[in-house]
Amino acid sequence: MANRLTTSTVTYSGSHVDYHIDKNDEGYWTVIPVSATDPDADLDILTAVETLTFLDKTYQIVTGYSGISSEFQINTHTSSDQEFPSVTPTSDGGFV
Repeated sequence: MANRLTTSTVTYSGSHVDYHIDKNDEGYWTVIPVSATDPDADLDILTAVETLTFLDKTYQIVTGYSGISSEFQINTHTSSDQEFPSVTPTSDGGFV
């Protein structure tokens, strides 16, 4: 049976490449080790989780109690308005 995790931060012991991170059909984030031998037992379903921490990387995600939001905050402070903001994802999961 899958594990439902509801803490704001979930910490994994390996590198981010050791895990598959995806959204399921219900819109929740799921995390499973690449080496999982029992996908049902090793699957984590994330609800109300904001941060995934791995040995080499931290991801900020947005989940709600009823599912996933397609929007998430990239920065927390600006010195002026953002009339024409522009964000580009990088190959390592970050943003420029």
